[in-house]
Amino acid sequence: MQQRRILVVEDDSVTRLMLEVQLQQAGHTVMSVASGEHAITFLSQERFDLLVTDLRLNTMDGVQVMESARAIDPQIEVIILTGAACTHSAITALNRHVYSYLLKPVRHADLIRSVAEALSRRHRIAEFPPMYLPNHADVVRTEAIHIGPLTIDSHRHRVTHGEQTLSLTRSEFSLLMYLVHRRGVVVSAQEIAREVLRCPCSPQEARDMTKSYIHRLRQKIEFPPHARRLICSVRGTGYRLADEDELV
Repeated sequence: MQQRRILVVEDDSVTRLMLEVQLQQAGHTVMSVASGEHAITFLSQERFDLLVTDLRLNTMDGVQVMESARAIDPQIEVIILTGAACTHSAITALNRHVYSYLLKPVRHADLIRSVAEALSRRHRIAEFPPMYLPNHADVVRTEAIHIGPLTIDSHRHRVTHGEQTLSLTRSEFSLLMYLVHRRGVVVSAQEIAREVLRCPCSPQEARDMTKSYIHRLRQKIEFPPHARRLICSVRGTGYRLADEDELV
């Protein structure tokens, strides 16, 4: 198996060394630096598959490092680590398409699993580019998913409401698809936070974070304002996608 290249950004020397050793033992090629500025220098000179960065650094924070990394390589995957269990910071990071948000001290198993999953997605994207050309007449057709007024093309990550194409973030699209594949089942806020947003957090933080994402997704897929609900709230339990008979 080809080794994947990982850049670790951590200003605490002990934690930095620990992360580097754990990832090297897992078979990865790892470079670690102590600051966001050094990270950007290396990112501009070398190619990395994954960025693992602390959220709180001395000068630049992890989100700023991630934004600079994405400007250099839009496809790089990002995992953010933090010792501060802050819902706001997690939402900020996830809104910028961070793959995972892990709380410190990070358990070895959680780190290795998240890294493996992030690298797997990076590999899939690189190996299987979109099977269509936007300006080409011969577009590969895939079976569309219809949910009320929505048409979802999972292959192209495209959602339309009638003739209007909706602008969903990757996290919002993932949340919608998660509900689609579990239609008829109520999913909890913690399940969404864990499985979709990749953010381990307390039950209250999961509720707050998921509520924020559900609210923004509803604003984009349920319009005009008084349209029938596509996403139903189940008090004290979670959320589910409306059945077809509820959308008639």
